[in-house]
Amino acid sequence: MLYGVVRILLFAAALVVFLIVVRNPYVSAVLAAVVAFCIAYIAFAPLRRASAEALAARRRLDGEGDHVASAHGDDEDAEDAAAPPADPR
Repeated sequence: MLYGVVRILLFAAALVVFLIVVRNPYVSAVLAAVVAFCIAYIAFAPLRRASAEALAARRRLDGEGDHVASAHGDDEDAEDAAAPPADPR
């Protein structure tokens, strides 16, 4: 969570600077996103790694393991059962 907050604050700071310097909001937003990404990728790598490890640990605690979670659940099964058959053309 801390990594996300740091990236948002970094983007906001870069956006303010570029809005003052460039004065075009679209160009400023793109430049701020690129600069914030580069700084966060280089300077905050340990924080990003810790955040990724925390997410992986939380996923293991939820019982999902290391596989990709399926988006198919009971709700989708009920909808498929209630839907009329598809017309094979």
